[in-house]
Amino acid sequence: MTLRNGAVLTHPAATATTRSSLVLNITGQLRIDGTSRIDVSGRGFLGGRSGDNTADEGRTLGNVPGSTRRNGGSYGGLGGPGNVPGVSNPVYGDFRDPNLPGSGGASEGGAGGNGGGVLRITADSLVLDGEIAADGGNGVGRVAAGGSGGAIRIDVGTIAGAGTIHANGGEGNGGGFEAGGGGGGRIALYYDEAGGFDLSRITAFGRRGPFALDGGAGTVFVKAADRTFGDLVVDSAGGNPASATPLYSLLGGTSTELAPNALTDATADFIPGTLIGLELNPNRMQGKTFTVIANDATTLFTDPADGDMTEVAGPGDTYGGEPVLDRLQVSSHARLEVVDGDQNRPDRRGLLTATDLMLVDEARLEHPAATLASFFGLEIDVSGTLSIDETSRIDVSGRGFLGGRSGDNTANEGRTLGNVPGSTRRNGGSYGGLGGTGNVAGVSNPVYGDPRNPNEPGSGGASESGAGGNGGGLIRLVAGAIQLDGEIAADGGDGVGLSAAGGSGGAIRIDAGTLAGTGTIHADGGKGHGGAGGGGGGGRVAVYGASALDPADITAAGGTGFQPGEPGTVVVEP
Repeated sequence: MTLRNGAVLTHPAATATTRSSLVLNITGQLRIDGTSRIDVSGRGFLGGRSGDNTADEGRTLGNVPGSTRRNGGSYGGLGGPGNVPGVSNPVYGDFRDPNLPGSGGASEGGAGGNGGGVLRITADSLVLDGEIAADGGNGVGRVAAGGSGGAIRIDVGTIAGAGTIHANGGEGNGGGFEAGGGGGGRIALYYDEAGGFDLSRITAFGRRGPFALDGGAGTVFVKAADRTFGDLVVDSAGGNPASATPLYSLLGGTSTELAPNALTDATADFIPGTLIGLELNPNRMQGKTFTVIANDATTLFTDPADGDMTEVAGPGDTYGGEPVLDRLQVSSHARLEVVDGDQNRPDRRGLLTATDLMLVDEARLEHPAATLASFFGLEIDVSGTLSIDETSRIDVSGRGFLGGRSGDNTANEGRTLGNVPGSTRRNGGSYGGLGGTGNVAGVSNPVYGDPRNPNEPGSGGASESGAGGNGGGLIRLVAGAIQLDGEIAADGGDGVGLSAAGGSGGAIRIDAGTLAGTGTIHADGGKGHGGAGGGGGGGRVAVYGASALDPADITAAGGTGFQPGEPGTVVVEP
């Protein structure tokens, strides 16, 4: 099959009730010259006030209303926010097997951009000098947000050429107001030989609104025939994403029902469609996993080709699942947020397993901030090398237990162990060290945890006005080797406003064969504000392995304030 002389191959645009896709099965060669393209951009779910969608909301998974007000559409990356309160639809789909349209951006004026469409190509060889595209549409007119990128999956023997493959989000259009950019889409390339093609020309960037309200980066998954799990790239093209790109896992629970290809947990609250692609273990006492191909709020459906789950598990067994990769690269200002996908768990730890993990060019790896209902952590297992360049970081600072009057905590008291009220009045949060006192009578929550095995978030500082600093979050990291030239951080947040105390540092545990570089590791307490709030206590850091870092660069200091917080604990052992 050949496209030449300005040819364009596409599929029909969606409507409010229908959607389309384009599937090409080519036994020989697909050739696209430098003037031609396969392009399903803007042909996914409709934007607000676009086509026959008369509502302000963009359409999303299930062809139902999604993003609201002036927010961009989401698929692989979360849509950018507008300048008025609104929400972007959740991310969804499988980065290994993109097969769903992108979502439309919302609009309160013109027409929100439509999401990108769906393209699937199978060919013996691909010679690409033009484009293969599934970009989100741009918002048109006043306060119209961009649509998310769509889906591209390509399975080829060989790929060559000077062309590009992209499923980028659409741009928001302000017209003097602010509307968010669309999130990036999802691309997966499976190949035997790619020596004649530059894989860096495959992109799923989030796009900007008129005031740099970027959508989150989408996902680019590439798997050569000789790789076991494949490589994932999350790249923001040097932008300023307003939202992180979520990567879901399951710390797990106990199944209540089990069928050959369906596991139900009646106590769970999974976000529909977000857990597709996870490697599900229905019984953590054994090692066989099954790929999730769909999920609703309580049930995970697995690929029948993987076998019968009832042969290795039964109801009542503990299950869990996580993404497993040969290589993960987060780059160019991208933010990747690893999060447990069960919204009913109070302790939601994101799990990630990779052979190699690379953070470059102001990249950031994190977990979500706590709420009154849930607190979070980040558990990473890298069997090979973790490298963090001097501009990048793993950073969960201010993402532990909430400070007083912070987030959805409307009380003056900071939150602490058990996610219950802790420090009072103007006192700092405690974890490894006791929080500092404020300038009026109050108490700091007790210290807690094991210096040799940090395993809890830090505590929030109290506040009688303003917002107390949140505690630092939780990082647990196992790696064969770490090259750290940037930061690994779990600092407490600073108090904001009069009489607001600092949050305590959080928890960092690192087990590495070798640890080298010029970077820093810190779980310091946050600052108290205004000469009235106490400083947060230091957190807890434990580092095991052959470390060449300067010991002075591994800290759990107390934060400054009316009275400073006490230092936390640092354990470093070979």
